[in-house]
Amino acid sequence: MAKPIATPLPRPAMQPNPLAGDAPAVSSHFALSGIRFGAIGDSLRLAVVDGETQGEIAMRTRVGPHLSLALVAEGDGYFAMGSQPGQTAPCPFAGGHCYLSWSWERFDGIDFIPAHTRFRAAILQFRSHLRLLAEGQPPVAHGGLALFPHPRARAWVARLPMDAAQRAQTESLIDAGLPVDPLDALQVECTALQMLHRVLLGLRTPPLADAAALPAGALRLSARQRRALLAARGFIERNARQPLQVAGIAEAAGIGARLLKEAFPALFGESVYAYVIHCRLAEAARLLRQTEDGIGEIAGRCGFASGSHLARHFRRRYGQSPARFRDGLR
Repeated sequence: MAKPIATPLPRPAMQPNPLAGDAPAVSSHFALSGIRFGAIGDSLRLAVVDGETQGEIAMRTRVGPHLSLALVAEGDGYFAMGSQPGQTAPCPFAGGHCYLSWSWERFDGIDFIPAHTRFRAAILQFRSHLRLLAEGQPPVAHGGLALFPHPRARAWVARLPMDAAQRAQTESLIDAGLPVDPLDALQVECTALQMLHRVLLGLRTPPLADAAALPAGALRLSARQRRALLAARGFIERNARQPLQVAGIAEAAGIGARLLKEAFPALFGESVYAYVIHCRLAEAARLLRQTEDGIGEIAGRCGFASGSHLARHFRRRYGQSPARFRDGLR
């Protein structure tokens, strides 16, 4: 885990964030050698990072609206959303992981990378209209996916482990650097879109066929038990607006209630109850976006006892009230 920032940072002018593809020439600010930026046609910007920090980096950054994918082959440190240390859980940088960063509005953040850290990555920044592919509510944490939402802004970072093919593609992008030949540039653009497509698919619920590949923490689960847990999650998603009890979910999935309570958070990163609330909130957010129904009516349709019950959970997850969320869409 990266060393935390122990003291308040000085307040220099906000710097662009290279890990979101924000700067054409930021290496002097970022104190990291080996950063190269370039435009690939009209649809993609590529940053290739292959260097070592000269000293400890603790830098406030300002990130604009964007959709970017950082493919980290090697590195350490973290990025934290918010202008002050401790506002949000930091998103650790780790080799072999990719980071999909999505924002609909400008926000501030903090980059931290320890001194003498080797950092190798390819950062892909896509055209702004592609943000619509990830528009809506933050993805649901599952398997190896970790989510880091902004406390207030419509922005989040999702971290996923890369498989062998993605790691190989990342190494190829880093080794090749910025393309010069038009055909090489076209190949980079195709690779970038393919990787974005795979990552966006990875944000969704894992398919049943992938049950055996999902991690299960300290629990030893059979393939049948994993399939039952995936079935339980699917049952919750289809019936979240109805009154749900652990016993009923377990019966529908063909699994014991005790195992469901213990294994569900190990497999999916949150408790059964938390996932029910998550699904209800996602539906509430959809209705807030797509209808003019009142808050109380939406609360009832989504399984909440009252408008205040919905508002309490909504603020806890999204950092704003349902009314403010709706106003921000107009």
